Amino acid sequence: MYDLKIDKQAAMYLKKADELTRKKLINALTELAEAPFSDPNVKRLKGYTDLFRKRVGDFRIIFEINQGNLIVLILKIGSPSDIYKK
Repeated sequence: MYDLKIDKQAAMYLKKADELTRKKLINALTELAEAPFSDPNVKRLKGYTDLFRKRVGDFRIIFEINQGNLIVLILKIGSPSDIYKK
């Protein structure tokens, strides 16, 4: 099992989300900590070697995996229009 580290921005999004959304996202984060590579909704982001995304309904979780230390770092959580802004 991987340790889960959540960036400040992602934590704020979780805190502000409604209860149903928060439960879905927390469940998805738990799944990531258990097995980040076995989920079919996890894809590597194009143009990046170390960033991944997990689709959770209408939301996206952007994260990085440190396999050496068994850490999943959650960088961003939000809607695709907010997440993929340049």
